Amino acid sequence: MAFAKRQIRNVSPYLGTERRMERREFVVLPVNALSIDEALRPLGPPLAMVTHSLSLWGIGLIHEHPLSHDLLALRLVVQGDEELVVGAVHWRKSLGPFNMCGCEVIARLDQFPTAPFGESRNR
Repeated sequence: MAFAKRQIRNVSPYLGTERRMERREFVVLPVNALSIDEALRPLGPPLAMVTHSLSLWGIGLIHEHPLSHDLLALRLVVQGDEELVVGAVHWRKSLGPFNMCGCEVIARLDQFPTAPFGESRNR
């Protein structure tokens, strides 16, 4: 969290022509994440992440280990409301000792995926 807060504090304003269609907020919030497949089945153990930036349809995330999957189920609390969303990872980069990715919010979830990683799915 401290690393993410320093990153936000050191963000310099963008001087070019803004191409984003929506405003983003630089905010650090804890996030529970799961790599998932297209059927919303977990592909690995839960991941701890923090936000770097938020907009209505996008989330910048800081995390410890490089990601190997392109879909994430994300659980976070924004202004007291729990948000459950699916993020499609559009880009990844190294950020010093950590990693960062940018996700487009492609769906809202009614519930967070719960099948434990490694549990048999052929029932």
